[in-house]
Amino acid sequence: MTLCRQLLQPLPDQSTLELEAEQHLRMDFYISDPVIITFRSPGNSSSMQLCTVDGRVKQCHPDYQDRLRIVDNTFMLMDVLLSDSGIYTVKEKEGVTVRISNVTIKDVHHSWKWKEGYCTGFGHGSWAVGIGALIVGVLLGKFIPSPVSRRRESPHSHQEDKENGILLNGIKR
Repeated sequence: MTLCRQLLQPLPDQSTLELEAEQHLRMDFYISDPVIITFRSPGNSSSMQLCTVDGRVKQCHPDYQDRLRIVDNTFMLMDVLLSDSGIYTVKEKEGVTVRISNVTIKDVHHSWKWKEGYCTGFGHGSWAVGIGALIVGVLLGKFIPSPVSRRRESPHSHQEDKENGILLNGIKR
């Protein structure tokens, strides 16, 4: 009788992420075992080890120490830069790949955030133009004489009506 033995290995989770500069990259480990996180920039054939995580203990590359956070089983790279674009890989210490993320960082000027800022600036500019037009209108109204008809004295008014303050046609004299 022949024994057959198979080793099943799950395929790693693969994702493509697109972030804006200054956002935070978040990657779940999916496991609680010790892991190694590596990074490979576009056009580079070798990977750089960013961090090793064993429970709550992490050892990170000195260039990334200030921006890396590990919360539960999640790797977070804070305030990503354009140079952070590349392939991030999470592996078990035995070498089994758990996750691969292809990350692209976009410049803020090409993002909606910049376009929204442009629209907000446009809104503020509209207010400035409106207030300027109002000021010009008030100044023109003050210094340019307008044809206003004066009310003539009524031939039916009497001197005693004027002295007693009786209203004639809605006007108090």
